Amino acid sequence: MSRAKEELEKVVKAVSAGRLKNPARIGAHAGRALSRPHGYRYYSWEVSGPGKFRFFEDGKKLAAEMLHEGKYILKTDHMEITAVEAVTCYKELNTVEQGCRDLKDVIDMRPIHHQKDDRIEAHIFVATLALFIKCSLEYQLASKLPQLSGTDALVAMKSIGLSELAMDHKVMRLVSGGGRDTKRILSALNIKEINPPDP
Repeated sequence: MSRAKEELEKVVKAVSAGRLKNPARIGAHAGRALSRPHGYRYYSWEVSGPGKFRFFEDGKKLAAEMLHEGKYILKTDHMEITAVEAVTCYKELNTVEQGCRDLKDVIDMRPIHHQKDDRIEAHIFVATLALFIKCSLEYQLASKLPQLSGTDALVAMKSIGLSELAMDHKVMRLVSGGGRDTKRILSALNIKEINPPDP
C-alpha cells in the first residue's frame, strides 16, 4: 500500500503544480501509478474536472482484500517435494519470469532469431547475466533503499545520458548524472564515477 500511495501522491503534486490539467492525462497517470504496485486493490481515485484529482482508501476494496491478503494455493504434480520447497520453486520461477519481462520492457532487448546453437547459447547467457545484475542490484539496495526493486533501479538508471562532442579533431564524452532517484541509487551502490573511459 505504501508504494501505491507514494505513486499517487506524485500525481497529486503534478496536478497541484499545474503540470497535469487534462482529465484524461490525469486519469492515465493515476492508472499507471496503481498498476505496478497493485494499488488498485486498496485505493480509488476521481477526477472531478480539469486540474482536479484526489485519491482515497477504498473501504470496500480493503475489506475484500483482507479476506485473501497473504493467502496462496500452490498446486504441483511433484509429490516428493515439501510445501516449503514448492513455495521456493514458485518464487524462483516468478523471479525468472520477471527477469524475462525486464529484458523486453526495461532493457529493450529486441527479438533475435538465431539459427545456430552457439548463438542461442550466447543469447541465453546474456539474458542470465541481465537477471544476475538485477538480483545483485536488489541485494545491494535492500539495506539502503528497500522500497526500490531491481526493476525500478534499472528504469531509473536509464535517465543517465551520454553525448559525444567532436571538437578540434577530438571527441569528448559528456555524461548527465540522471535524476534524483538515479543519484540515490548511485550513492547507495557507492558508485562515484560514471564517466566512461576515453575512446
